[in-house]
Amino acid sequence: MNRRNIEKIMAAKLDVPEITVRPFVQAFLETISDCLMYRQHITIQNFGTFKPWKQVSRPVRNPQTGESLMLRPRISVKFTPSKSLFNKMNSCTDLISEKD
Repeated sequence: MNRRNIEKIMAAKLDVPEITVRPFVQAFLETISDCLMYRQHITIQNFGTFKPWKQVSRPVRNPQTGESLMLRPRISVKFTPSKSLFNKMNSCTDLISEKD
């Protein structure tokens, strides 16, 4: 699933052309990105929470060469689904296969 697919699905749900939905999707994603850039938590009820967190410097190994390196500290994002999203995802037992 990518942004283009999301735009198509939203346009179909709203019964409007994709070109109408595109700026709204873009604005939403930019807003989320901007908030995370300023280290703000984002909570969307019945969906989940995006939380920026600081990863510390840590040793890693290059799998191709075996060389040890230090990974620089960086900011990453954790997503925690809301209880309703979690329940919705797990209520579709027919969609869950043995391989997952």
